[in-house]
Amino acid sequence: MGTDRRQDWMSQEAFRSLVNSIASNGQDTPILVWPEDPDWEPDPLEPSNVTGVPFVMLTGRRRLAAASELGLPLRAILASPEARNAENSKFEMLFLRFRENEERENLSPFERLVSIGEMYETLASGADKLTAVAFAKKIGVHESLVSRARSVFAAQDQILNAFKNVYDMSFRDLQGALASLERVNKPKLKPKAKPRKLTVKRKVGNRNLSATSVDGNLSIKVAGVPIDQERLEKLGDLVADYLSAEGSGKETD
Repeated sequence: MGTDRRQDWMSQEAFRSLVNSIASNGQDTPILVWPEDPDWEPDPLEPSNVTGVPFVMLTGRRRLAAASELGLPLRAILASPEARNAENSKFEMLFLRFRENEERENLSPFERLVSIGEMYETLASGADKLTAVAFAKKIGVHESLVSRARSVFAAQDQILNAFKNVYDMSFRDLQGALASLERVNKPKLKPKAKPRKLTVKRKVGNRNLSATSVDGNLSIKVAGVPIDQERLEKLGDLVADYLSAEGSGKETD
């Protein structure tokens, strides 16, 4: 299972403090593991003998790294097998890790949102329908965090590439970062093509006549021609007969 920590966590002051603490006081909190083989059971005569037995680490990546750096044996305990046998065991693994980090209160807002988002997507992949309210209740967070966490989890690589101080950002800062990325990623709409305009001009005595077609609309304009209803209807009939004969549905080149 991956980590919900920043990529450079081993160079951070918090990790160096942990190394110094373990060097001085030993490892207070064991890490949580599952045996890689779900059917494995400890030897009743030598339960502490796990030589050659591979384990899956659930929590304690920093403690493992610190113990390895100091050359000290690592204390580990088996996590509850009930979660291992759950329908979505990967979610249970992520939830165990998240719960421990919540208790320790040492995740940055970015790390916390990524962790919540990953848990949601993992659980949703195996559920017919998962609501934000039900998920928030299951892991013990406010439902308002869920949609934000999903967005941060989906855009985590973009956020890390676009901003230098991601791990120092507040929840409000991350909301602003998401908004700025949405503006950058929003596809630009192509300007709507202007409708083609066709115009024909003619001289009628000393008057100018113009016929214009724009986007399928035809207009005829001539100034200074008084016309009554009867003559207007004759003109309309003339235009209608012409369009009918030529085929008004044909597109002019």
